[in-house]
Amino acid sequence: MKLPNGMNTERPIIGADWSRKKGVDIYDPHTDSVANFPSFEAAAPNYKGYLLITESTAESFELQRRAVVLKAFEENNVEAWGFKTQRTAQFRMKWDILKSNESDAKTIYCIGTKTKTALSRLGPLRTEDLLREEIQETLVRDRFLFDGEPSQKLAAAVLNDAVIPREFSSILVEKEFKKKRGRVYRSSVGRILLVAKAVRDAGRGYREFRRQLGNYGNGYKSMARSEHNWHLTIYEVRRALKKAGITKTTKAVKDPKTGIEISVRVWTDEELHIKSQVQKTVVAAAKFLWQVSKEIA
Repeated sequence: MKLPNGMNTERPIIGADWSRKKGVDIYDPHTDSVANFPSFEAAAPNYKGYLLITESTAESFELQRRAVVLKAFEENNVEAWGFKTQRTAQFRMKWDILKSNESDAKTIYCIGTKTKTALSRLGPLRTEDLLREEIQETLVRDRFLFDGEPSQKLAAAVLNDAVIPREFSSILVEKEFKKKRGRVYRSSVGRILLVAKAVRDAGRGYREFRRQLGNYGNGYKSMARSEHNWHLTIYEVRRALKKAGITKTTKAVKDPKTGIEISVRVWTDEELHIKSQVQKTVVAAAKFLWQVSKEIA
């Protein structure tokens, strides 16, 4: 069987949605049903010889858990493949699918088998990441102990004399004063520079910087990822939609479990295009911060 993404397999395929609290929901197209299990280890013996598709962040919040799951898959001859987590939400929004664990399991199956989305083998995670732990402690201290003062000072030292590309100005700068009185930078900017400094001090390069910001599949606790994905990206998406005169699009649907009519978020093609462009610009802005961080003493 050849999938639209180019993969070839003779294995039966299932889709799995993992949750820290609710376990694993597995959609089996052969029975057109969803089964719930407390964990991947509990599910694996029921799907010997299968190919399992899930999100790349599955069992990544506790780093040691991924190894336990991979061992269970190996013992039961289960091939596990994953894709970027955001693909699930994008697919759900595009096709007006109401979110639930059961529907997400089916959605994950459809993404893996009906679209050209690239899949990668679900592999082991680093069980020890001393650099991430150092960065996490630095950012927590900066925000909660020093109220952001160290990161703001770092941003000013690095960027006050820098020429900030026009397309990044609104992302990085909170306020710009006249008569060369300087700038006030978004709080996330200094913290992303703290991440860059830590990565450079460790003798690592841009790829490690991106990994620490959470641009790659992981789910473990990371303040650096929050600064990049939430405080910059999500904020900029909302601002871009507002600038385009777009208000949040919703649709009334009935909850399949309760029968109660609820309002769900629906993303139009125009909104998805704006969101995609903003995400690319924020990633480019972070790369700019990495480049200027070489000036940090």
